[in-house]
Amino acid sequence: MNEAAEQFLLELGKLTPADVGQMDSYIRMFDAQYRLKDDNPTIGLILCSEKNNAVVRY
Repeated sequence: MNEAAEQFLLELGKLTPADVGQMDSYIRMFDAQYRLKDDNPTIGLILCSEKNNAVVRY
């Protein structure tokens, strides 16, 4: 069975490039240690308290 892992990052304030880099680091470390060959890609979700819009990037 193919599975996907999720990583969540909660931030106060605006989204910054540092937040995106931090999430990328988390995903790379998780994938290196836990992701199996047949697993789906790991999903990263960053939730910020400032602004009221949704941006999704794959």
